Amino acid sequence: MGIRQVRILVMGRVQGVFFRDYTFRKAQNLLLKGFVRNIRSGGVEIEVQGEASDVEFLIQWCYEGSPMSLVETVSVEERTVSATLSSFSIIY
Repeated sequence: MGIRQVRILVMGRVQGVFFRDYTFRKAQNLLLKGFVRNIRSGGVEIEVQGEASDVEFLIQWCYEGSPMSLVETVSVEERTVSATLSSFSIIY
């Protein structure tokens, strides 16, 4: 299906509930590249690249999130595939 890269913004109660850690584990299991980080507005930003079906799986997972999170909105922005992303990481 090809390589896809997206920026995902997740809003709601997603900070302080291990959302980044769960995202990291999920992305690693799917062999995705990119990063996850908290943003000032209280949400979480995810930049992710990988097989299109795996990226879509992560997007759908974001609607559920970590066990203690309460996701209100998920927005997805298609990006140009970049060669600069390597392994998946958490940015603190």
